This record gives sequence, C-alpha cells and structure tokens, in this order.
Amino acid sequence: MRARGRGIRWLALATAVSVGTFLFLHSAAFRVQTVTVEGTSRLGTAEVRALLGLDPGAYLWRADPEALAERLRQHPLIAQARVTRVWPRGLRVQVRERVASAIVGYYRYYLALDTQGVALEMVDSLNALDLPLITGADAPWAVLGEVYPSAAVNPPLQIIASLAPERRRQVEELHVDGAGDITLYLAGGRRVLWGQAERLQEKTAALQTILLDAEKKKLNLLYIDLRYRGQPVVKLKE
Repeated sequence: MRARGRGIRWLALATAVSVGTFLFLHSAAFRVQTVTVEGTSRLGTAEVRALLGLDPGAYLWRADPEALAERLRQHPLIAQARVTRVWPRGLRVQVRERVASAIVGYYRYYLALDTQGVALEMVDSLNALDLPLITGADAPWAVLGEVYPSAAVNPPLQIIASLAPERRRQVEELHVDGAGDITLYLAGGRRVLWGQAERLQEKTAALQTILLDAEKKKLNLLYIDLRYRGQPVVKLKE
C-alpha cells in the first residue's frame, strides 16, 4: 500500500510538472513580440517581417530559425539571411541584400541585375533606378531571382564591376552589337569604344587613367578607342 501510495504521489507530481511546463511554455512570456531586422536597404522592415510568415501569437520556441531564413532567401533581393532567437520573446534577422548593378530592357519594362546577372526586380521607368542601361542583350523571358538568360549581359556587367564607383556613375549605357563589340556611353556624350570582351583589367586601367587626366586638364573628350592593343586612341571635341 505504501509503495502504491508513493507511486500515486510521484505520478501526481510528474503530472503537475508536465502541466506546469506546458502552461509555462504556452504562456504569453514566449510569444514572439519583437523582430529586429538588420542589413536591409531596398527592403523595408515591415516587408521582411511579412516574408517570415510568422502566425500571429507564434511561440518563440516553435520558430525554426533555418526554415525562417530559407523563406527570406526565396526573395530575389536577398542573397543571405540568418535568423536567431532572442529569448524570451524576440527574433533577430540579419540580411545581406543583392545590389543592383545595371538594368536591361524587358518588353515595356526594365529589369535590375546584380553583378552575377541575377534579375532582382522589375520597374516601369528608367528613372526608377539610377543605373547604367545594357542594350543589345535582349532575352525572350526572365525570372526574378534567377540569372538573366542572355549571356550577352555578362561582359558589360564585368566592365561595370571593374570600374571605380565614381566612374560607374558616369556610365549611362553599355551597348553590345551583334559581333559582341561593346560601346560605353558616358555622361556628357562621350563614347568609349571597348571592343570585344577581353583584356578587362588593361582596358579598365587605361580608361580610368584617361578620364582622370582629361578632368585635370579640362579636356572635352569625344571618344576613347580601347579596341586595339597598345596606346588607346583619344579624340577631342572640336
């Protein structure tokens, strides 16, 4: 009888602990109340929170950080995401966004591409994004979050990435013709005859040196010809 009594007491105690634990974990103390978002620029905090897809009143201990981070990584603008729990009622979201490098025409719209050619977003006006336009690299279809399917955009994107930030801002358009020759159109009506996608570092260094020298000497450039090995050809406006 004593053993039976002790067994009943232990069972009652275990039940009380289980119920207490259940009630404690399901109390308001563990409901997600704060979501801190770090690293965003294009995306708003409210948009990131919505992407997490948390149910109202979700419990922190039920939130799967990796599953939540994977949801965020499905967005075209998000390259990397990390989610961590902040006990007892918070989540910390760290995001690294993809950075748009150029735009391409897409039917009546424009697609922003990063340096790897991933399509990030679609806009309806050139003025919506202050980025150089790549022409001559049309594609019949494109999917946000995936690489733009025309390989013709790759050399222009490499050129943009190789330039110093102040020079990138001067590039208004990069045109690729049917033979693969590239022409850069700079602010002020200046042209750069780049030619084929080769000797990237050599051409980039020559272009930036010429532009810097022209600025120092206040020269009015018409075009710069980098197509051939040796000394670039520079033509001044009359």
